[in-house]
Amino acid sequence: MAVSDAPPSTVTFAAPLDVAGYFVGTWKRCMEERDFGGCYQFRRTNNLIIFITAEEDSDPEKRTITWSIAKTPNKEDSRVMYSMNISEKNKREASITYSYEGMPCDGKFVIGPNAMILNHVENEDYTAVVTLTYRIIDDNNVALSVAECDSKGPSRILTGMMHRIDLSSYPT
Repeated sequence: MAVSDAPPSTVTFAAPLDVAGYFVGTWKRCMEERDFGGCYQFRRTNNLIIFITAEEDSDPEKRTITWSIAKTPNKEDSRVMYSMNISEKNKREASITYSYEGMPCDGKFVIGPNAMILNHVENEDYTAVVTLTYRIIDDNNVALSVAECDSKGPSRILTGMMHRIDLSSYPT
């Protein structure tokens, strides 16, 4: 199937802020990592469990969700990756602010393609920039692509999926 032949997302949002509720839950993220450029040399694969929880907000114009990651399905093993503040920019788009390793970051969610784009700088000397694109496919699946550009080392490209999981089906 060619990229242009991909089926449209089956998820619809009444308002951009609804994307926060969509992501709440437990996800398994499977990614393949390659060097950027040349023959796109394969580097590795990785699998993580992502726990996304909603925070209580007194402001009806904003939603806050926290992303935590772990190598196991035990939430006790997780560490917070980032906390996102999502606010409606207009009827078709939401603004996203968060911090990653102490650096301020931004992004947006656009209703039309059901895509969330996040941008962050990886370190204090501003030598690496990362762009993540999350494309919501259906109720339980998200396509993910990551481009990491680094002036001090090899740049990388990562592609993969996030799939919503039921933790009760995992042995403890």
